[in-house]
Amino acid sequence: MRRSYADQKIETWLGCHRRAFEFFGGVPARVIIDNPKCAITKACYHDPEVQRSYEAFAEAYGFLISPCPPREPQKKGRVESGVKSIKINFLPTRTFRSLHDTNAQLLEWVMGYAGNRTHGTTKTQPLALFAETEKHILRPLPDVPPELAVWAKVKLHGNCHVEFRRCYYSAPPTGAPNPVASRHGKDRANLPRQRADRHHSRRLKPGSKATSRSTCRRRPRPTSCTIRMVPAPVRKGRAGLP
Repeated sequence: MRRSYADQKIETWLGCHRRAFEFFGGVPARVIIDNPKCAITKACYHDPEVQRSYEAFAEAYGFLISPCPPREPQKKGRVESGVKSIKINFLPTRTFRSLHDTNAQLLEWVMGYAGNRTHGTTKTQPLALFAETEKHILRPLPDVPPELAVWAKVKLHGNCHVEFRRCYYSAPPTGAPNPVASRHGKDRANLPRQRADRHHSRRLKPGSKATSRSTCRRRPRPTSCTIRMVPAPVRKGRAGLP
């Protein structure tokens, strides 16, 4: 599966995986990747540090993250040669109105020419090879797709608010320097406070605030916390997305 994207944000990276799994109709046991920051925070030959959001996503889908060793390009998957094929055989001969149009044409090209040509290495048509030898070994998709959640480390300010992507959410005051986990879903944000959770609706406009008076009764000592963000619903027809 080939698609074009405008950025390498964490939610974009996770969305790439979800759309690929749904396209192929299953989940592989292992996913071999390079070392982008949206997936690997610290590349290492023996013990790489995986982005927290990506790690949780992999656990939910049940696949093993297998980063390529750093500074050893010969160990990367041969599948990357497909990018060169797109640059040579697809892009120069077409014009595109938008990213969405690019992906629509790219899918048609993959399912037509690229997927049915005789591959130089396998000497077989890629789509036929997948259907005959690979599709049946994929693990089934989960009944409920895991959320595309993004974790970020933020600071709890003296006004009882945390900031994430230029939006502000009130959080329960705390005098402890320990991190506080917060989860932002599609419709609301959950900020736990011992036995009770504080809920906020997700904000998208820069500078907007979600404030609850009950969380701001006393000024906290500035500390750091970790919040979990889930992308807001995307309107149909947005460029680059189905």
